[in-house]
Amino acid sequence: MIPKSKVPSKKPLKSHKIPSTTGAQDMYTKLIALLDKHKAHYRLIDHEPEGRTQLVSAMRGNDPAHAANCIVLMVKIGKKTTKYVLAVLPGNTKVDFNAVKDLCGGSYISFASQETAEKLAGSPVGTFLPFSFNQELELIVDPAIKEIDTLYFNAARLDRSVALKTSDYLKLAKPHFEKIAEDSSSTSIKKVETKKPSKADQLQWTDLEKMRHSGAHVLAEAVMQIFPEAKLGVGPPVENGFYYDFDLPRTLIPEDLAIIEDHMRLIMKEKQVFETYTEPKKEAIAFLKKIKQPYKIQLVNEIDAETVGFAKNGPFVDLCKNPHVEDTGKIGHFKLTSIAGAYWKGDSANPMLQRIYAVLFETNDELEKYLKQQEE
Repeated sequence: MIPKSKVPSKKPLKSHKIPSTTGAQDMYTKLIALLDKHKAHYRLIDHEPEGRTQLVSAMRGNDPAHAANCIVLMVKIGKKTTKYVLAVLPGNTKVDFNAVKDLCGGSYISFASQETAEKLAGSPVGTFLPFSFNQELELIVDPAIKEIDTLYFNAARLDRSVALKTSDYLKLAKPHFEKIAEDSSSTSIKKVETKKPSKADQLQWTDLEKMRHSGAHVLAEAVMQIFPEAKLGVGPPVENGFYYDFDLPRTLIPEDLAIIEDHMRLIMKEKQVFETYTEPKKEAIAFLKKIKQPYKIQLVNEIDAETVGFAKNGPFVDLCKNPHVEDTGKIGHFKLTSIAGAYWKGDSANPMLQRIYAVLFETNDELEKYLKQQEE
């Protein structure tokens, strides 16, 4: 049994600070108050600031399989309803997007945007708790969690974690259990993202989702114009916009975003028509080798199909079978908002890519309203 402790089990490092956001402080306070009120068996562990499961597990000394992998997902149900899910699964597993989408009766699923995820979870990415304190965030836990004796997770902050008796966690969280973790023999998360959608799924894509998806292609083309040697990861639409991951010859700086935006607007003015086509898998791999896109080759090798889909606009070609707008001039109004690091396929054993985030809306008024709300 883990001894209950109200003080860290290891001597705190002087450089450690609670994240500066008020929300994160409140969430940490809520967590400790909840555990103490119900006399839960837990201990606190101080460590260097880290939120990535594999790395922080090594710092804490726990098996990654005993860590709580907490992910905020956005599910579209029809054209008007959006649902948010806090998926909790063992740290050595990946979420099964299709399983969560089917559970919610959704037509589309993706990671929630960083802004929305942090707002709903109440703390920064990498520190989400396996509890939901927000009525808009439904908690779904994979049954494999019940097999863990002690659950480890960041305590709404990067520099401190909790080791909580799992039986106490289950009593307090009262979660809804569903199988949402991929089997070890199943394909990766990114395979779900590149899988060809059914005709029914394509019909359920809203015009805005098509615009955001097409915007990701325009972003990738712009980056390739600036960095011809860039290696492309993936670029899905997400809530409020889209992102794209890149392997680049140098680290991006905030000033780069304005330059990339200028290239994107020139591509929009060209009104490049989006065309989709398929190639036999062998020919697809040969083409991707020719244009030196190793990450795309990896994705193709994971596709269980004889043919592979591509989308072409102007000189730019990308691996894709999802719906787009008619041409690049119709992607809407956008702004590139931030740059972040992202491991390829979310695995810390893989290369670190650079992720460019963007927001995109149908009208400029909607974009300006959103940006103003974010500033406030």
